Amino acid sequence: MMPSQTQTQTQTGLLIFTCRSIYMQRIADAVEDGYEYYVCGEVPTVKLPVLVDKFTVNFSLHHSPKQRYRARQKGKSSTKLLCYRHDKEPDKVRFILLHRRNKNSDLPKGEQWQMVTNRHTRIHSSGYELVRLPNERKPDSPKKPLKPYRWSWRYTGQRMSDFEADIKRAVVRKSEADYLALFERLSRTLGFAGARQQAFGLLKRMESEWLKTTGRKPPRHFNGKLPTVRRLKNEGITLAELQKES
Repeated sequence: MMPSQTQTQTQTGLLIFTCRSIYMQRIADAVEDGYEYYVCGEVPTVKLPVLVDKFTVNFSLHHSPKQRYRARQKGKSSTKLLCYRHDKEPDKVRFILLHRRNKNSDLPKGEQWQMVTNRHTRIHSSGYELVRLPNERKPDSPKKPLKPYRWSWRYTGQRMSDFEADIKRAVVRKSEADYLALFERLSRTLGFAGARQQAFGLLKRMESEWLKTTGRKPPRHFNGKLPTVRRLKNEGITLAELQKES
């Protein structure tokens, strides 16, 4: 089946994100909205239109947010596609196809769907993983959270192990250069709640271990502040603009 004119117009307007934080934020938004199944991968930029054609025909990606909302009200399933291209890797595009399943329907055939709530098949993005965290009440708010949990990005177990090994190496060697380099990397942690909490703990631990082992003050003091991710507007390039580059 060939895409209709309406489908083709929607495809060319597909936004390919060029900011990783926004791409990851939109993935978390979708999962929070009930899109719990996914497939993901990379495709050469020149082949992206073919992939989008395939997904559009198979999963009705041309539906607008209003159409998807109406479908949900009627108990129907829906699917959305998110894409990201790094400015240093213009020849390839990362994509994730997310599916929100109706309780009374089977998963669409033809794809190896993974489930976001399975710890073995979590969504990963450049050393981060999407996880469900307890949604605790804020100290300055008398209101209880609307949901008992929230979705956030944190470092993967492997990435955490790498950081811990780097801390040990810097401390054992008493290398100020290694310490400062690691401090800089951790300070640039993407500002999602889960990752911020991990980075905070690692930086505090690094200071403590350095002082304990060397007897000297750390080369740089951690003031307890890390970047946070605010609500970001969409930013990127449309598929039509991408095709003009080729």
